[in-house]
Amino acid sequence: MVDEAAVHDEGQAVRVLLVSGRDWFASALQAVLEPEGFSFIHAWTEQEAFELIPEVDPEILIIDEGLAGMPAPEFCQEALSAGLGSSVPILVYSANYWHETEQAETIRAGAWDVIREPIRSRLLVAKLRRLLQLRRLIEFAEENSLADQETGLYNLAGLVHSLPIVGSLAERSGAPLSCAVIGPTQPAESSSELKRQGRSIAVLVKQFTRTSDLCATVGGADVALVAYNADANTAAAIVQRLSERSADRPESVGAPEPLSAGIVTLPLSDLRERDQKEAVEGVLRRSAANRFTSLSRLADAQSALVNAREAGGGIRIAAPA
Repeated sequence: MVDEAAVHDEGQAVRVLLVSGRDWFASALQAVLEPEGFSFIHAWTEQEAFELIPEVDPEILIIDEGLAGMPAPEFCQEALSAGLGSSVPILVYSANYWHETEQAETIRAGAWDVIREPIRSRLLVAKLRRLLQLRRLIEFAEENSLADQETGLYNLAGLVHSLPIVGSLAERSGAPLSCAVIGPTQPAESSSELKRQGRSIAVLVKQFTRTSDLCATVGGADVALVAYNADANTAAAIVQRLSERSADRPESVGAPEPLSAGIVTLPLSDLRERDQKEAVEGVLRRSAANRFTSLSRLADAQSALVNAREAGGGIRIAAPA
């Protein structure tokens, strides 16, 4: 499970690098972000930013499209060349209305999102935390191995690798595809007990799910189940069956695990389009931008699982994107 505590070390502020020549904008962002646990570094020029990137190793980069020396799309590309990690979220601030063509060009150049006026502080903070969550998912997905050695299931890298294939098959056959993130209602506090929970849930998933379903560990004791030819309600029924099996397990096999889950439907068209594009271009590893949609829906399922846990357990179905 990737939650807010897993995004950055406990007690350490998230490093945000802002590149802007507007003093009022920098002051406004600092007033909003610092009380929310973000450490704020301000670069006034592009060159200063390029020098600061390897020094401060920012976790989020916010750039002002009004920079005098370099257009936003070019800055995004140069920032990556200057050592910015490919999984670092880049946001572009636009004081004026941008034509969608300019926005699309900036997104293609590496930006993750565009911030527009008026800036709403709560929405901005929520967006930054969500992007940090997606960054963590992307970093998990960049592991070299596709399988989790502890459980024998796919890891997140294996899940991301296999999703386009499953999505393409589902799209051609008109079958719905859903993702459930399943985990203990009360995750253990110790690492050894968390591993035991993970192994227990992995055994359940391997024994009592369909061969057409795709299963992967996604952090902690949580498992993602991509259910083929299943809408959200069908996926909920699968989770319910796993919960019943867990409750019926003899003590000799392992203590019963009260399960909770968050469920979302997956966007078949997005998965299919990426799969076709990769087949044509021969791309073996997807970039962070190309993974955004599917990982975003996985993050929705994880958030729904968190909500279920906070409510005392059960199954939550996230609203369609």
